[in-house]
Amino acid sequence: MLIPVIDFKKVFGDRRVKVVLVALGSLLGLAGIGVAGYAFWPEPAPKPPPPVETSTAADYVEYAASEDFARLPAQQRVAWVEEHMEKAAAMDDDAFAEAWEKVDRSQLDAMRENMGRVMRERMGRQVNAYHKLPSSQREEFLDERIDEMRRWGRNFSRAFRASRGGPGRRGPGGGRHGAAARRGSGRGGPPGFHGGDRQAMQKRFNGEVERFMVGQSADQRAKSAAYMTAMRRRLMERGVGRMFGR
Repeated sequence: MLIPVIDFKKVFGDRRVKVVLVALGSLLGLAGIGVAGYAFWPEPAPKPPPPVETSTAADYVEYAASEDFARLPAQQRVAWVEEHMEKAAAMDDDAFAEAWEKVDRSQLDAMRENMGRVMRERMGRQVNAYHKLPSSQREEFLDERIDEMRRWGRNFSRAFRASRGGPGRRGPGGGRHGAAARRGSGRGGPPGFHGGDRQAMQKRFNGEVERFMVGQSADQRAKSAAYMTAMRRRLMERGVGRMFGR
């Protein structure tokens, strides 16, 4: 079998072949630039959060459930959530329920996942801040955290009930579902921290604590455990331990 002899000099000297090769080389070069650009081009910055002063509960949930929120720097996420929680805590029950009636329920699961990360980030900061304080200032630090937990816990309780259409929502005529919706069940603690909703929130909180401890170094786990023990002891001393499932 004879193998044909190719005169490459003649082939590559053909003007039409040169044009084709140049075109192919250009296409390959552009493709390489495109791939490199995609790999190394910086990801667009996340959309900033809506201003706390003017945003509604629906705005809060929509953004807190978004990928933009998840991509914010941790410090910015925590600060924005803290401002919103304090704003919500200052709302009366009627205003809070009316605001939550306009929330898209389909976004709640995504929001809870993002909020879980925020709460774990805050907890880590609190543990480190507590251990940096002298012993004489640690009780005051715990009291501040407990007061915050009580304010924020009331928000979670009201939102939990509103998201399920339970007591605390507005009735068909625009009124509240009875005086108990404002007062809770008559037992100690903020309204709504009783029965199944309190147990569900406690279960979720315990799950966040477990996830918070996973992956920590032995030294950090010891610090976290010491902080949790001190917090639990102070809760009992103040007589509010039952409110947090203790």
